[in-house]
Amino acid sequence: MNVVTLGVPLEAEFWRIVFLMARSGGALVAAPIFMATGVPALVRVSVAAAIAIFVALWVPVGPVPQVQSFVGMIDIVGELAIGLSLGFVLQIIFAAPILASEIIGGGMGLSMAVGMGPDGAQHPVIGRFMTVVMVILFFGTGGHLVWFRLLIESYAVFPPGAPWMEAD
Repeated sequence: MNVVTLGVPLEAEFWRIVFLMARSGGALVAAPIFMATGVPALVRVSVAAAIAIFVALWVPVGPVPQVQSFVGMIDIVGELAIGLSLGFVLQIIFAAPILASEIIGGGMGLSMAVGMGPDGAQHPVIGRFMTVVMVILFFGTGGHLVWFRLLIESYAVFPPGAPWMEAD
């Protein structure tokens, strides 16, 4: 059987990238900008794969467990939990001004002003305006770069496949 290796075992590198994609993919699924219905799933998977490849090249990641085993699946669930928590942190940051705009709109008598969103649901006008303002501020101030840095540094703080807590 002919096996193409190119100096490294390609199948092992593939599973390593897939394992590293679990954290970045979970973070992108929970992040408010990437979870929008207008962002195709192919874009999310491509960005998660690009982040995983860059992490594999830049961050010294130890050997990852065998993904096809039960222990590997448990480790993937742990990676997804870390990624989802990073995405939910960003979700909370975006939700605070939107909730404040709902309270302000209710105090001004604008709680009945709603518009139809692209997903077919009704959204309050001031909440939609604050969402647009938050996205502009997030990208304008470089918040996306800080969030991606936090995601990449999480691989150093919580190494993939390593136990989270050591037994005493």
